[in-house]
Amino acid sequence: MSGNLEKLKGKVIKQKTFVLPTLLFLLPLSVFSFSAINSIGLHSRLTTSTTDFAADGISGGKIVLSKGLLHYGDAIEKIDDGAADKITVLKKVTGAFDEAIYFRSTFVPGRVELKTRSGKKLLLNFYKDQGDLDNDGFSDRAEIQNNEDRRRFLAWFVRIAESQFLKKNYSWSQKEQDCSGLIRYAYREALKKHDESWQRSSGIILDKNLADVTSFNYPDIPIIGKKLFRITDLSKNDKETFGEYADAEHLMKYNARFISREIADARTGDVLFFYDRENTDSPSHSMIVSQGGSPVMVIYHTGSEAGMKRIPVEDLDRTNKFAARSYNPNFAGVYRFHIVD
Repeated sequence: MSGNLEKLKGKVIKQKTFVLPTLLFLLPLSVFSFSAINSIGLHSRLTTSTTDFAADGISGGKIVLSKGLLHYGDAIEKIDDGAADKITVLKKVTGAFDEAIYFRSTFVPGRVELKTRSGKKLLLNFYKDQGDLDNDGFSDRAEIQNNEDRRRFLAWFVRIAESQFLKKNYSWSQKEQDCSGLIRYAYREALKKHDESWQRSSGIILDKNLADVTSFNYPDIPIIGKKLFRITDLSKNDKETFGEYADAEHLMKYNARFISREIADARTGDVLFFYDRENTDSPSHSMIVSQGGSPVMVIYHTGSEAGMKRIPVEDLDRTNKFAARSYNPNFAGVYRFHIVD
């Protein structure tokens, strides 16, 4: 009798062993591979770039359900009661291993909880926007409000820019390697959490003497998410106001405040802008103030094969176009980012 039981147990074990391979075999062969297992994962994930939205009838976003192999039939099944008052679903897109919902907020503040069949949950907060008290085109929630975090952001901003002078890192895209590209790269990376994972992905050595911004971290910036830069006129109030790309002209116009045309007023982390009217192809140029005080140091990408430069600002006097002096008509002045101002 015991021998029969052992044989029976063996059959059960073998059957269980082949349950998962059998299920995987039933998946479409065009989407199944070992690399798919690694990239898709076993369990579902419900994500969005940020969970905080203004209840302004304009803000919105995308919610993505990445279906795991163990939850291949997963779907966004439930949005809690009252959600219809707070969001408008604009579009739903379903793929083999993902599902996306595009939505827009209404004018009703509150919370919306999304659930999937597998039990994953995501809570969205829709708040009454307190506005833009300094009227700079950036919601106050998307600005760094405390001085300590402002110093941390600027320290990392300069640190990352200078790292590219010492050695260009592979994480800085080749197509972005010009003066404004350096600013966008350092700005974005400065807002991230800087840990060993960041060091591996960026190729930049950690500086343990620098603390991270705690108010928020990229890509979860309130209201704007990954779209860090304002790209349209302040009179426009729509979802396309912010983007991930801004050239030197748009960085100056919409993302920073004019301080002065006197270089003595420059602080570490400020930006110098120039506008060469004779250069119709690329009239705008920008430089990061890597050190305020005396001497003022600037770091910038030339936009040419000459690459990165880090020099005392007085060295710019050798050229008429880029002398950072009030008498130079090409010198637009010293500017300070809205996010820290």
